[in-house]
Amino acid sequence: MALYEDAQTQYYAKNYDGSLDAIDASLAILPTSEAYALKGSVLFMLGNVEAAQQNWKKAKELDPDFVLPTIINK
Repeated sequence: MALYEDAQTQYYAKNYDGSLDAIDASLAILPTSEAYALKGSVLFMLGNVEAAQQNWKKAKELDPDFVLPTIINK
């Protein structure tokens, strides 16, 4: 949980590389829909739309109530 919170903090500070490192470490311990959703957002901000979409879809697989961002909600 601490790694996920660190990833969120890094994301809001616009330190996307640091956020990605923390979220990857978090996912290695416990894959959650929230972590995949955040990773998708980080990757989107880094310009990797395809990888972002894959992570958002993984979040949706883990949590059917997850609302996909409109960029892929087609």
